[in-house]
Amino acid sequence: MNNCSVFYVPMLPSEARYTGMLLDIWEKQEGVTVIPGFRGSPHVPLQGNFENPFSASAWAFEQCFVINQMLQEMQTREISTQKFIFIFADIYHPAIRTIRWCEHTLPCSIRIGAMNNASYTDPYDMTRNMREEWASADELSVMAACDVIFAGSTAWQHRLQDSMPFLAEQIVCTGYPFSATWTYDATGVGEKVRKVPYANGDYWAWPHRVCQSKGWDELCYAAAHCPEENFLVLSGSENRVVGLPRNVKLENSLSKGDYLAILANAKGFLSTARQETWGYALHEALLLGVPVVVPFRASYASAEFDFLPVRYHSGQVLCSALKMPPKPCEVPAEYWAKLADVPARMISLVEATFD
Repeated sequence: MNNCSVFYVPMLPSEARYTGMLLDIWEKQEGVTVIPGFRGSPHVPLQGNFENPFSASAWAFEQCFVINQMLQEMQTREISTQKFIFIFADIYHPAIRTIRWCEHTLPCSIRIGAMNNASYTDPYDMTRNMREEWASADELSVMAACDVIFAGSTAWQHRLQDSMPFLAEQIVCTGYPFSATWTYDATGVGEKVRKVPYANGDYWAWPHRVCQSKGWDELCYAAAHCPEENFLVLSGSENRVVGLPRNVKLENSLSKGDYLAILANAKGFLSTARQETWGYALHEALLLGVPVVVPFRASYASAEFDFLPVRYHSGQVLCSALKMPPKPCEVPAEYWAKLADVPARMISLVEATFD
């Protein structure tokens, strides 16, 4: 990072999400300054493991204020030869516009990289619940404002590139920023495993919220055709689900530590996701040594997951897989090393755009 200052703009840390892990990873990156947000806003879960948008907005706009102050200071300093990189944990952050509005007044060079966690171009994405015309235009404008757009897997990268071919060169696959140390230490999963109410492990852990994008219909199909199996939904706050199969139980608003402890005791990890951008839940299962069954159709179909032993195409194949004795898979050591190197790779990809 020759003559280059790097800033990381995190999402609001949450007990239920992976945002705390991302913040911990970037805080430990040498030469990276983390932009703080407003920590006084209450952390009220809105739906499953998603934050209340009012809390998240207060956090983000405090970051906008901090960045605005930084940009004003740049106007009066001798920094004409200096380069500035901003890495955003969420591509929808309002500060991206703040930087683009102000940079033409500054005597320095600025580049922006951002993680794409959700896309309106995906027919199953939760952003489809927003006002249609606005959500589509907003995503297009903010992606065009970035120099580099980070995708977690080649499958997600290609989905974005196919939807926005004019931005194809800016959309890159970096893999998943993931910290095994944080997953164990910050959540206390090792101490909690023996104390959770599901210690017998006679269940499949389903890590998603109840919605179409995560294949809720396919989970119900599996429950109906595998009545001898039990399924536990770990990321829900939806306790008003109608027609819940008798062998499916919902756990609502779990902390990350309790979530991981229940996952660690499971007989297996089952994903039916149609949309999976980063794959944190899968990595947690692999880290804890839990057998996994996942679909080909999501990002799990990417080449980086070739070591996964059980992947399915249809509900019938899924049921057959669930009835087989589950076995943990061995993750190559170089794969974990690759994940640890993701932040440095993100920085280098953005830095390359100065050339």
